[in-house]
Amino acid sequence: MTAREQEVMKIIEESGGSASPTAIGREMGVSPDYAEQLCRHLVWLTKLYRRGRHFEVRTTKV
Repeated sequence: MTAREQEVMKIIEESGGSASPTAIGREMGVSPDYAEQLCRHLVWLTKLYRRGRHFEVRTTKV
C-alpha cells in the first residue's frame, strides 16, 4: 500500500469508519476525483468497500 493509500485509510478511520471522496480529498488536499481513484484501488485490494457515495473500512478479510 502506498503512503497516499495509507493516508486515505487513516482519514476514513478517524472519521468514524466512513467518508466520502469529497471529504477525503479535502482532508488530503487533493481533488475528490483523485481521492475516489485511491479509494477504488483500496476496494480492489479489499481494504475498503463502497456503500453509496461513501467508502468504509472493511473489518473482515474477504
